[in-house]
Amino acid sequence: MEVLTPAESDRLFAVCPSAARAASAVSAQPRSLADVPALRERARALLAGTEPILAATAAVMNAVAGR
Repeated sequence: MEVLTPAESDRLFAVCPSAARAASAVSAQPRSLADVPALRERARALLAGTEPILAATAAVMNAVAGR
């Protein structure tokens, strides 16, 4: 594993497929993935434009914070 600078990380994220970016946006990265189908559905909704990115991000941050 290699630790990247923020710029390197952003550059790699920018070239990821949009589905991978959406899955990253709606997942709670520091936690274990408990519900794969729910993650996929939220990522699909984000890609379809039916779930705003700010709402997706807030939901993830609340889950990580235990709210």
